[in-house]
Amino acid sequence: MKIKNHNKNTSIYWNDRSLWTIVGLIIFISCFHYTTPIRYHYLHELYRRLYYIPIIIAAFRYSLTGGITTSVAIGLIYLPHVVFQWRGSFLDNFVRFNEIILYLVVGSVAGFLSLRFRNETDRYKKTAEKLEESYKKLEAQTFKLAEMESQLRAADRLAVLGELTASLAHEVRNPLSSIKGAANILKKRCPNDKTTQEFAGVLAKEVNRLNEVVENYLNLSRKVSDYQKHSDIREIIRSVLALVGPEIRKKQIKVEFDLPEEPLITYMEEVEVQQVFLNLILNALAALDPGGQIQIEGKIADGEISVQVKDTGKGIPANQLQSIFRPFYTTRKDGTGLGLAIVKRIMESSGGKIEVESKENKGTVFTLTFQKTK
Repeated sequence: MKIKNHNKNTSIYWNDRSLWTIVGLIIFISCFHYTTPIRYHYLHELYRRLYYIPIIIAAFRYSLTGGITTSVAIGLIYLPHVVFQWRGSFLDNFVRFNEIILYLVVGSVAGFLSLRFRNETDRYKKTAEKLEESYKKLEAQTFKLAEMESQLRAADRLAVLGELTASLAHEVRNPLSSIKGAANILKKRCPNDKTTQEFAGVLAKEVNRLNEVVENYLNLSRKVSDYQKHSDIREIIRSVLALVGPEIRKKQIKVEFDLPEEPLITYMEEVEVQQVFLNLILNALAALDPGGQIQIEGKIADGEISVQVKDTGKGIPANQLQSIFRPFYTTRKDGTGLGLAIVKRIMESSGGKIEVESKENKGTVFTLTFQKTK
């Protein structure tokens, strides 16, 4: 097995309590050795064994280096005691000299085992870190796959919707045109009949509303044209605000408009950009109580145009944020659930993106990112 050098990780500091404990034990045991008369040989046998305590402590605290260093130091301290106090020949003191060798063996073995244990601990720790990193990557990939699956499901729904709208639009629009024409005829033939005029007006209004619903279906299923014009986002936002001006004034909504002085030109058709901002501003107006506020802010960075549409409305619950771009999903009684789905399709088909942040009773922020013309 390959043993790593842990010297830099096991540096001995002078304020280390383990160091002073080892030094204290060695001094304490050595004092007993040198001050106890040799006639009490059974006590010296005990003291000799006590030296293993600081050796083992040093080995496990400071690894191989600590075990060998401590055993050598104890051997050097114990050797004069054997030579000058016990005297006699080598054979007479063979057990004592042999004990010095055993100190070194025990210190080396204990130090080696400690070092091996530390290496194994480090290896398991690194393995655990790698497993944790792999788990995080797997979790991220799983989330990405789930997101892709959700996008595929949305694409499937849009594909089915396209087929349905293509086949139904013509069949629905023709009867609606006939009904609207009949309502206009009734109004002309009965100019003095207030009841007929009222019901004919309601009929025409409802036909117009149904026409708008059909148009929304068609807009959701249409593909973005390959031919893209240059559109100025600043001017389009101004035109949309002018278009919804009566509703803004009616609800006394305060609108703050903060965009760069330079034109914000993007590769999109004007009608598409207009549809994006019209849907977002109408949604903001629907969420606002009288006296609320809408902020439109923009900036240019890294070849992209970023525009935020903020409102101080009711906000969107956190559990609904993932669903608001899904076709037919709506929280309003009179909503069709197509507005934000159309906005998302237009933005993504044109190389842009839309993001949303919202807090209940604090408001919602839609962030639009457009590709800037060079």
